[in-house]
Amino acid sequence: MRYTRYDIKRKKKGNKFYIVAVFIVLICAILIGTLISNIFLKNNSSVVGSSQSKAVFNQNNSVDFVFLQCGTFTKKENAQDLMNKLGKIGNPFEVEDNGNIRVMFGFYDNKKDYDAAVKLLGDNKFEAQDINYSLSKNDVCDSQIISILNASLQVINKTYDKDVKEVQTAALKDWTKKLDKVDGNYKNKIVLEEMKQHIDKLPASFSKDNANADKVFLYSQFKKLSK
Repeated sequence: MRYTRYDIKRKKKGNKFYIVAVFIVLICAILIGTLISNIFLKNNSSVVGSSQSKAVFNQNNSVDFVFLQCGTFTKKENAQDLMNKLGKIGNPFEVEDNGNIRVMFGFYDNKKDYDAAVKLLGDNKFEAQDINYSLSKNDVCDSQIISILNASLQVINKTYDKDVKEVQTAALKDWTKKLDKVDGNYKNKIVLEEMKQHIDKLPASFSKDNANADKVFLYSQFKKLSK
């Protein structure tokens, strides 16, 4: 009778190698899948087009303000090229931020204007990224900042009306001075005081030429807000 000899040790080693190989392949697949998923989700949450709206305004306890950014550049000429293209459909502006030039299409405090801007950009094949800032309605200091921002945007947007050459700022200045004094150590108190001082120094007649500089100032103030 003939017997077939099996190398049991060798078979076990082969099985171990197979299991290890399968384990490595599974780990790699999970890591690659996670990476792709994160990239996809990140892009979806930051880039907006004509068919989607990511910003949320006037929530229960907070108010959102949104800048629509269409590009970030290190070279002035590249930023200017995009500014020229966007200037054909709107009123873009530039802000310098940490050595980069951000090209903004606009700054919004309500869903209607924001959605209209997103649609306009999408219809003209531009993409934009939301830069959101949220302020609490329940914070005395933040509440005043919200009111000042809303009023400032009304003045800025009014200058873009085709029948308006200038907007008088006396009423805005007078209203700001009558706001209640904010006492206490509020986290954004310095920002509030700087905004009040800025309004007090505005020219008596505010025109479209002043609008971009004012939007740049407002962006700089948002950068100072405490999280």
